[in-house]
Amino acid sequence: MTFSRKIFPILLSLLMTSPCIAQPQGLPPTFVKQQTASIVDLSGLWASPYGDVTLKVEGKDPDGNLVVSGYWKNGQNPGNITWGRFTPTAGSGILKFEYFLPNRPMYGYAEFSLQANGTDLFGKYFEGTAKGEWNLKRKPGFKKSFLTNIATLTQNLGTRGNKVFDATGKWVSNFGEIDLRGVSLTSTGVMLKGTWKNLEGKEGIISTGMFMRDPSGGNLRLDYYAPWNKTQGRGEFKPDPYLGGKMLLGIYKEGNNTGPWILCRPPDYNKK
Repeated sequence: MTFSRKIFPILLSLLMTSPCIAQPQGLPPTFVKQQTASIVDLSGLWASPYGDVTLKVEGKDPDGNLVVSGYWKNGQNPGNITWGRFTPTAGSGILKFEYFLPNRPMYGYAEFSLQANGTDLFGKYFEGTAKGEWNLKRKPGFKKSFLTNIATLTQNLGTRGNKVFDATGKWVSNFGEIDLRGVSLTSTGVMLKGTWKNLEGKEGIISTGMFMRDPSGGNLRLDYYAPWNKTQGRGEFKPDPYLGGKMLLGIYKEGNNTGPWILCRPPDYNKK
């Protein structure tokens, strides 16, 4: 096909002045504002069956999830959020956090769904072998607000519990403080020894111990001696399914006596 000298300049002019098709121009500014404004601010006071909960949005992590901190008090028993993340959706979102109860001591995990009204968080908690509903609600008079200009945080983000862990180091428990050290490696795991200080401050001995890794994270066994009443016993532990190696759920066996024994990493634990 050939073009005359008169037609070709006209076609070229049309091509140069016609709007481009399927050129990426980015989101319209108004839509960007709407998307940012749809992130509800969780900061503030929430009523719950287990005491008023104070939440604070600290910023966002490098993955874009909001970092949430907070605390509450159930009677005389405090609870502190040690790790929290909120994943927003349009006007709603999912809140997940881990918490520590120093009076027991033990960890727990909770997960909530923010309702479209922005004033209700419907969720559940998982605390060792216990679990149940945990719903939070804004108190009367609260006005819903939205987040803008959210800063990205690079420090003090906290870490989620992981089933991969090292059993050596410091632990707190419902029977006192425990300090474990590795003494040798075997074909099946790590041999341990250590000390145990009960709630009255008396010191016992972890005479032998063994930590063996398995698909669930690991199996810890401790043989102990309590010199104040000249008794011997054994504790056996597995990592919590929600908290991983932050909390080990176990039982002790001391003669004909047995019962629960829970080991927790201190919230400020940072192994060198």
